[in-house]
Amino acid sequence: MDKDKIIEKISEHMKTWGGLPGDWYVGVSQNVELRLFINHGVDKEKDKWIYIPVTSDRVAGEVEAYFVNKIGTGGGLEGGTNGANMVYAYKKSERTNP
Repeated sequence: MDKDKIIEKISEHMKTWGGLPGDWYVGVSQNVELRLFINHGVDKEKDKWIYIPVTSDRVAGEVEAYFVNKIGTGGGLEGGTNGANMVYAYKKSERTNP
């Protein structure tokens, strides 16, 4: 899936579940299950989340930067994208970190 389609799919997901851009977090990872459900504390059944495979860590970084810098979501651009093969997004809740 190309960058624009990934952005479109995440944007649609965010619109469906509502909230302001700052209510969402967008990141990249090589191990999205660990990152989403362990590190961020996202509840698979209670929270609103999505992840999408990407073709390269460059695409992952571009998608993440778009949401963080242009849309205003939370995100961890300082973490780098080396080897990232997934882009993920979740709506922050009292359970998540952040």
